[in-house]
Amino acid sequence: MLKLGHFRGHPQPASLTMAVITGVALVAGVYGRFKGLSTAPLGVDEYYISRSIDNVLRTGLPRFPCGGYYTRGLLYQYAVALLRVWGMPAESAGRLIAAVCSLAVLPAAYLVGLRLYGRTVGLLVVTVLSVSIWEIEMARFGRMYAPFQAVFAWYLVFFMRYTLDHNRKALVAMVTLSVVGILTWEGGVFIGLTNLLPPLINHKHGKFCSRSWLYLLGMLLLLAVLVLATQDLRGFATPPLQAAADNASGHEEAVNHAKFLVTTRDGLSWFALSLLPFPLAALALRWIWSLRRRWLAASGLAVALASATLHQFLAGAVTVLLLLLLGLVDPREITARPARFFWLTVVASALFWWAFCTFTDVGSAAAAATLPDRLSAMGQQLLGLPNVLDGVVRPWARVLPLLTLGIVFALLSLIIRSIRRRERATATTVLLVILVILVLAVGATSTERIETRYSFFLYPTAITLAITILASWSDKWINNRHTASLVTILSSLALFALSGDFQPRHLAHIDNAAVIFRIGMPPTLADHYYQRSDTRGAARWLTSHVHDDDIVINDVPSLEQYYHRVDFFFLDASDPRYETYACRSGTEDRWTQRPLLYTMNSLRTKVAAGHRLYLIIYSDQTQTVLAEAQMRSWPISVAWTSVDAGITVLMLNP
Repeated sequence: MLKLGHFRGHPQPASLTMAVITGVALVAGVYGRFKGLSTAPLGVDEYYISRSIDNVLRTGLPRFPCGGYYTRGLLYQYAVALLRVWGMPAESAGRLIAAVCSLAVLPAAYLVGLRLYGRTVGLLVVTVLSVSIWEIEMARFGRMYAPFQAVFAWYLVFFMRYTLDHNRKALVAMVTLSVVGILTWEGGVFIGLTNLLPPLINHKHGKFCSRSWLYLLGMLLLLAVLVLATQDLRGFATPPLQAAADNASGHEEAVNHAKFLVTTRDGLSWFALSLLPFPLAALALRWIWSLRRRWLAASGLAVALASATLHQFLAGAVTVLLLLLLGLVDPREITARPARFFWLTVVASALFWWAFCTFTDVGSAAAAATLPDRLSAMGQQLLGLPNVLDGVVRPWARVLPLLTLGIVFALLSLIIRSIRRRERATATTVLLVILVILVLAVGATSTERIETRYSFFLYPTAITLAITILASWSDKWINNRHTASLVTILSSLALFALSGDFQPRHLAHIDNAAVIFRIGMPPTLADHYYQRSDTRGAARWLTSHVHDDDIVINDVPSLEQYYHRVDFFFLDASDPRYETYACRSGTEDRWTQRPLLYTMNSLRTKVAAGHRLYLIIYSDQTQTVLAEAQMRSWPISVAWTSVDAGITVLMLNP
């Protein structure tokens, strides 16, 4: 029986079938990535980096006219600037780089799939990524996500050559790609984190060799440099005092828990109960101390134990999982009698924190209005940090539930298989360890915005591992290699077709207005692909309706790319963009260099002057602005709405 990670060929008929399928998929993928690439107007995020590239073209540096630097994607910015110098429009230049990088992912993904389970898996991965609508849409998005995915895909190729083949030349490529990665996207820090793993993967009986310490020191210094390179140098405006007070967030739930436990009468009772698991933890430490000669294993188990007592159960569970995958702890050790106090501590801590979340009014679970919301909040409180649920799982599950469920099931199957077989330092195990750690890292750095694109660089890795388990099951259950290969091909393609990420109609009409502006598409899916608005249409309407003595006030920054007769930029008091938009003491918008009007009250003098006034806003702000204008008795009406219902033009003093 062939093991995971073992290279194997396959019969000629299956090879020919797979080659034809992959060739067709590649043609379709190239079509989807390049057809009508400049048709869509710049999205807001594309506009941000395009304006910074304008500054590069003007001064040689990504420096804003009002001060500060836009350092995101520096390498991408200068590459696009070079195309712009050669006369390519802003829309085409930014997206061309992304589309080419998306194709560069495919050979790297093939090499990784080839290493994991042979040519069939390698070609299947290329096929899936070629026609994946998510891959295609990100390839048509003029930002750094597709370029960074390419950097990360090739980094994995060299990482495995260095870690598994002990090819020292591959280390040069790893360091080079680490630097290229951070210059492409701030997520390059994830590569710096991955650089620390080879000594853990190649440990000797639970300890580092002397050479590993030198390697770790060098990689920690590199990681520190990469972290410094992520610093945002724009310079942020301080919101007005009233706005800052309105937007101030409450204390973290952990702080609320601590205050409740030590400052209230009921809290002191709960605090006493919270101490009950600690005697069990002390007994568990005796077992952990017995493993001190394998100090990596002992340290990891101590971290897991501490995490459980502090209700960080996700961190504790993942720590144990990594210890098993890395071969630092044997499955028989953690199920043997000496480990019983370790697990009793975990159970006692889980019971206490479940009771605390259930029977007290502290935390978001108590404030939830519905039972599902309460259960979700309670689960988040018990899991603790990193917030993988909101940072990774929920963003994927809400747009591609079947695909997410399939990937999770496949990864769990591979993890169980690797642990049961005690496979260590194989390509499959290495990729699993990297994926688990980086999912945690994404969860730890997730923002308030739920975005799938922040974990986009991990998608090829997840797909490769999912296809690998299908191939291994086929080999296990079917003795005939020819039949097993065909079953792998058919099952992989069939499941991908059902996943939601294969959309032939979407691909065929990739540059049509309905697809570009996500018309009729569920909002969550539109956000997944990136929502665009018809700023060109708004510019045409304004050009034909605005007269010389009219005042134009804009709240949609990307409109400036197509309509230049704007007098002021506007931000509402509840708009979270103030800190990143305002400069020159709050008098100017950073991106458009227009005078900044902040809050509806700032429009008072403009309305009182009697001129006809056009206010361009995002449609989800329409009702709020209309209500505030009517409260002030200002004459106002809706003059125009974009075809995607994303932009509204309001007219005051009609």
